[in-house]
Amino acid sequence: MARHGTTISISKEELARLFVKWPASALSSIPQGARNPMIKKNGCRINTNTKTINIAVSYGTDLTNFDPKLYASPGTVITPAGTQDFSAKNISYSFTQNGETIMYTVSATIEVNPVIPGFHADPEILYSEKTERFYMYPTTDGYPGWGGYSFDVFHHLIW
Repeated sequence: MARHGTTISISKEELARLFVKWPASALSSIPQGARNPMIKKNGCRINTNTKTINIAVSYGTDLTNFDPKLYASPGTVITPAGTQDFSAKNISYSFTQNGETIMYTVSATIEVNPVIPGFHADPEILYSEKTERFYMYPTTDGYPGWGGYSFDVFHHLIW
């Protein structure tokens, strides 16, 4: 009995029947997304009308050596592969599937907002000479009716 993760061999005839049922020609070369962990949540915006992909990455990402890890349907050949220099220009990528090639212009930008992830807004920043630290006091949103009654404080030591 086959278990989860078991590899089962198939014959050439079974493979042919699978391709009749689900032909590879039905696959599209349209980009589906990007998998680099430095990309912010919902930070990959694909516009199929303008053939552009805009990628928002977290602060600290090296755009001179960045691989967005773009993906599309299985079998799609995406070029260029690997890291690219997004620091000063957009990069043209080709997505090829079943002899069809679609070109997309890809840009990557560092987005520093929000400064602190989560439901923190309207920060006030104060410096304490006594502790030599900056303290940030944001409001705490995200409660039903926006009725938060607590405040968080974040601090950073001067070096």
